[in-house]
Amino acid sequence: MRSPSLIRRLGANTGLVLGSEMLRKLLALALQLIAVRFFGDAGYGRYTFALGFVGLWVLGNDFGLAELTVREVAREGRRAAGYLVDVLCLKLILGAATLGALALVGGSTQPGELYMIVWAGLGAVIFAGSREAALGVVKGRQDFRLLFIINLVGDALTLGLGYLAVLLRTGPEGLITATAAAGAVSALVSLVWAARRYGIVKPRPRRWLSLLRRGLPFALASLFIVLYKLVDITMLKYMVGDDRVVGWYGAAVRLYNVLLFLPTALSAALFPALSELSGDKARLTRTTSAAVRLLTAVALPVAALFAFHAEPIAAAALGEGYGSAADALRILGLALPFVFAGYPLAVLLKSAGGEKAFAWISLGGGLFNVLANLYAIPRWEHVGAAWTTLITEILVLVAFVIAARRYLEDPELRRPLGGTLLSGALYALACGFLPLLWALASLPLYLVALYLSGAVGRSDLERLRAGLRRGDPAADNPSEE
Repeated sequence: MRSPSLIRRLGANTGLVLGSEMLRKLLALALQLIAVRFFGDAGYGRYTFALGFVGLWVLGNDFGLAELTVREVAREGRRAAGYLVDVLCLKLILGAATLGALALVGGSTQPGELYMIVWAGLGAVIFAGSREAALGVVKGRQDFRLLFIINLVGDALTLGLGYLAVLLRTGPEGLITATAAAGAVSALVSLVWAARRYGIVKPRPRRWLSLLRRGLPFALASLFIVLYKLVDITMLKYMVGDDRVVGWYGAAVRLYNVLLFLPTALSAALFPALSELSGDKARLTRTTSAAVRLLTAVALPVAALFAFHAEPIAAAALGEGYGSAADALRILGLALPFVFAGYPLAVLLKSAGGEKAFAWISLGGGLFNVLANLYAIPRWEHVGAAWTTLITEILVLVAFVIAARRYLEDPELRRPLGGTLLSGALYALACGFLPLLWALASLPLYLVALYLSGAVGRSDLERLRAGLRRGDPAADNPSEE
């Protein structure tokens, strides 16, 4: 009896993660849109700064351990219980030190925001870090049904308490406190479920130094990714000092980030799958190339809508008082195709042994982003921060493409990507002449253009299916499907 094919497992996993991420993003977006209106631009700026500032410290309790856990447990599932316990212990120790440093720096530089910084730190560093110890094992075992349940429970707690805090008009402080409380319960539930599913063992402190050393490349990469994802908000606060400007940019970033659920979900399913296929160059090529084509095709029409209709989109989503957010949203939208295309390449590097290259690329991107923001923010404020993000994403994608060639055969991207780019250009041209509602209504024509140009076709899907199937003699000859 033949075992289920990897493509079916990957498809099911992607569907579960995609459904979970879509639900989470939509509910979280609804909460944020309510907060935008209740807090006002200045209040939302304070809230955004607290989260962004704490986000710069989150990796102090991770040290690359989450991604290391996923990769190693995917390769050898019997290690799940050991990784669960040892990683949790390390996260708690590192998290306590990180939280102390966070409170010290936050209190000395932004004393008026100390309450929010400490509570946001508890939620993001201690509680979310503990939860990640469980989720790393769950993802490594590719138990995405359990992952879906854990995320659903955590989101229900977070959003329920968050909505209550906002509607009771407790302000940014109340929302952050409620989110941290929900994170504590969610972390406890996640750890109990993971321990019951995979078992627990005694901590082995002798392994901890080795875990930290092996996780270092992932940590360095994640550190600089966090830098160029979050440092702009913190720099706006320190360099401009206007909470309204921080609120405008933070609101635009929220709308931008909510669209990342698709590459995030696909990458979560790809990481353990590609880790298993790390020795099979042909299938790595098929899977990665197909993912790049798919995500690029999805991102292009969204970028066109943001570029030509940022004002009505911002007005509908954010309400009055956030008109200036459209200037940043338009530029951030242009970055989406580069961000989407880079996700599968980043996953490839991390799963196939290229984590050092991934770390160096992320290091370069982070440093460039900081230096560019030092020039751009004083001159153009939130618009300058958006331009810096766009340029950084372009440079990082170019570096990913160069580094990924070592692990791929001929990616066969040129012709399909050419059709995708042509279809996207035609849709952008339509967006330039049509109002927003008509531009949305013309999206089916973009799908027709993709099909006619050869960017999306049955043969490509068959090639992907054959490339991912384990033990199938037709894998190297898709025409035999």
